[in-house]
Parts: sequence; C-alpha cells; structure tokens
Amino acid sequence: MSLLNRVFKYFVGIDQSKDFFDVSVKNQSKNILFTGQFKTNFEGFQKFYEKLLSFQHLSIQDDFILGVESTGIYHKTLFSFFLKKGFLILELNPVQVKNFAKGNSFRKTSNDRISASHIADFLFERHDKLAHYQNLGSDYCQLRELTRLVLNIDQQINIFKNKVKAAVQQMFPELPASTNIFSKTIIRLLTTFPSPGAILNMDKEAFIRQFNRFLPVRGRKPKITGSSIYSLAKVSIGYVNPQIGTVLTTNLSLLDAFLVQKKTILKSIKTFIKSHKDIQPQVDILCSIPGIGLPSAAMIIAEIGDINRFKSKNSLAAFAGLDPTTQTSGTSVNKTGRISRMGSSYLRKIMYMASLNASNHSDQFYNWKQAKKEAVRSGKKAAVCLANKLIKAIFSMLKNNSPFNPVLMFKHLKQKAA
Repeated sequence: MSLLNRVFKYFVGIDQSKDFFDVSVKNQSKNILFTGQFKTNFEGFQKFYEKLLSFQHLSIQDDFILGVESTGIYHKTLFSFFLKKGFLILELNPVQVKNFAKGNSFRKTSNDRISASHIADFLFERHDKLAHYQNLGSDYCQLRELTRLVLNIDQQINIFKNKVKAAVQQMFPELPASTNIFSKTIIRLLTTFPSPGAILNMDKEAFIRQFNRFLPVRGRKPKITGSSIYSLAKVSIGYVNPQIGTVLTTNLSLLDAFLVQKKTILKSIKTFIKSHKDIQPQVDILCSIPGIGLPSAAMIIAEIGDINRFKSKNSLAAFAGLDPTTQTSGTSVNKTGRISRMGSSYLRKIMYMASLNASNHSDQFYNWKQAKKEAVRSGKKAAVCLANKLIKAIFSMLKNNSPFNPVLMFKHLKQKAA
C-alpha cells in the first residue's frame, strides 16, 4: 500500500538499542501522546503492541506509521514483530533523520528519548515522501539476504586474493608476471608447490607430469607450461621463507572455501528466482542489459523491491545515493557536486559494477562513458554518471515491463554526453 495520500492518526518514533528501545507517539497535531522505554524481548514488544492499540477503542493498524533507524542489527527483531502484526513500519536512513533533527532543533542535548521524538517528527513531516522505505515484502527480503551474502563473500574473496598476491610476490615474483595466478590450474600448483624451492625439489620431467595433472579436462587452459614454470623457478629472485609458504597455503585454502560458498549461494539464488514467478520476469528484464547476468540482476531487484515504491526515476537514483548534490544561493551560485551517497550502499555498489560490465560488453555503453570521461576528466566519475543513467533506465524498464532498448537510452549518443 502506497504512503502517498494516506492519512495516519499516529506517528511512532522508535530508537532501538541492544537491550532497550525508547518510543515516542504523536498525533496528527504533533502532540506527544506517550513516551516510554521497553525491553528488547517478547514481553517488551507485547507491552508496546498493547500500548499502541490502547489509544482508541476501535484503533486499527492502518492508523499507525512506525519508524526505526536502520542501524546495525538490533532493530531487526522489533521490525519483524510489528510487521507480522500488520503495522506499517519503516527502516529509516539515520543520516536523513539526523539532518532533519539538526534543522528542526537548536538543542545540542541528545538521548534515546529525544531521538525517538525526532523520528516521530520525521515521520509526520516526511511520510508522503518515504514510499521507498516501505517493507520490501517477504520474497524480496529473502532474496536480499542471499544477494547481500554474495556481496559480503566477495569482499572476503578480495581480501584473501590480496593476501595471496602479496605472498606469491615475495616467494615467486616471476609467476604473477607471467600468468593469472587465480586460474584453477595455478591455484592447484601453488597449493602443492608454494615456492620455487618446492618446485626444484623435483626433477623437471616429473614436475611437468605433475603440472599436467593440474590442467582442467575441459575449458580454457593456461598458456604457461610446466616447462616454463620450472625455468622461472630456476632463476627466481623470490624471498625464501617457509613461514610465508605456510601463510600462502592457508590463505589459498580460505580463498577456496569462500569460492565454494559463493558458488553454493549463487545456485540457491537461481533456484529461488525460478520458484518465484513474480520475481523471475523482473530478473529476465534486467538480464537484457549488456553485461548484466542473473547474479547482478538478482542483486538489483533484491535492493529495489517493488518498483512502485518509487514515484520517479530520480527517486530511485536518490535511493541508490547516485543523485548529484547541488548548492544554490539565489541566482548567483548553482553548483553540482558529488553524488549524495545517502541511499543504499549495496545498490550503489552494484550499479557501479554494472556500469563497468555494461561498458565492457557494449560499444554504445563504452562510447557514452568515453564521451563523459572527456567531459568530466575522470574515468571513475564517468562510470558513476553511467550508473546514474543506467538505474534511471532500469526504472523505466521495470515500470513498463519492457526489456532494454538501446535506442531509447542512447538517443542522444551523437551529442555531447550530458
């Protein structure tokens, strides 16, 4: 149900901490009806629930709008409890609430009770502009848990890749200069032979036979040969330290574990999408964009949820924090600054990577980014601008239930990138 044009009788601000939560309930005149503190347990939730329903004899859940700042994990249980009870409860951006409070109060004193009051005021003043904070729905929430897990695993993969690179660079610097050390073949090689010395402990022919066993039966094989690796090992200037070898093999083992887990979660995402007929068409629409496959499409859909939560393409761009900030003063100053970074950091990161992938798979995306790069003199800024343009196109695609149309997105490509 949209927040637009809805009339609420009660605005409930909740400030959540680990063991307690403070609440402030205000009416349509912004008068405080109740302030209090409850424990973060079932008994506390139940007492709060009964308190809400006591404000009028025939009160119903639709009379209320509840808001809690999305900070950490402590609010999740309360959020879930009142969602199941049929209340409209929003996870609010703490930065927006903080800025709102600064603009509406001269007091520097702050505590949990005051914070709850500010949240209630924020809901009162801004509820008609918070449609995108509405709950995603159970299916989208489940998908988001899986896709965010993939993103978190990717972070760990990058960490251990950097550690492996550092160890190999010390032990066998000639190898990363000659081949991709993260191919399956080379990872198997390094796990068994973490240093040039370990390679040279075998005679050349025996090592070549062993290396050939590491080669995949199917798929692409590395261009480097066992003979070449053995020759590199003989002239290696690597730092001989058995403990670095231990570090290398340990990090390779952890890296492999994360890669296996990522593969398992991606299979779960694929199965989940196939079993949800309302989400499958949306993922298919996004997969029509060059460079965007099922994992990226699923991540975008999981963060956006129902596209009807957003009233325009600009509100979706703002939700991702990809909207540019502006500074104006009368008519003399009008400055466009960096992106706001006020929205979903997950969606912003996904869209940035999607823009890079799209420009690598499509000449039209690449040409637009290059034109923008010349205008802003920065490849990274150009990719951010492309991400902003792409998410606006995604809004139209999902809203109109239509696949990607390059003619519509790049109708002004021959002009200077805007």
